[in-house]
Amino acid sequence: MSDHSADVIALERRIEYLSVQVERLIDLQNPFPGPMTVFRKAALLTALTFEQEVLARKLLGAVQVVRNGEKVDIGQGLLPFPAETVSMFNEYAIEGTIDSVQTKNLLKTFVPGGDAAAQNLIEAWETAQAAIRRSDHEAG
Repeated sequence: MSDHSADVIALERRIEYLSVQVERLIDLQNPFPGPMTVFRKAALLTALTFEQEVLARKLLGAVQVVRNGEKVDIGQGLLPFPAETVSMFNEYAIEGTIDSVQTKNLLKTFVPGGDAAAQNLIEAWETAQAAIRRSDHEAG
């Protein structure tokens, strides 16, 4: 009996995962894409779950904050990073900057696909940030 309920629970989780993926795909087809659409597409093509996408955005934002000379605590928030990510981030942040190799290493603690996937996310993030800066410059 418990095997049956475990199968039902696993099936419900799979359905929820697929439902979220479909919602993400539909959102990316918006005729008026936002600046983060390129990053969201890269995350989806890298086969990230929604949670992994959110963590990647949060991490890359935190790296940017450190590069700007500010301090940030990635141990806070509703969606926690793996302990390995937090430990590695804190170690890198002590140096005052986080380079691209270190950023890849941080992403690989929770993103599947190795260097290639991490590099694709970094490039998509940089493209999105450039679009945001352009938009801010045009508005200001």
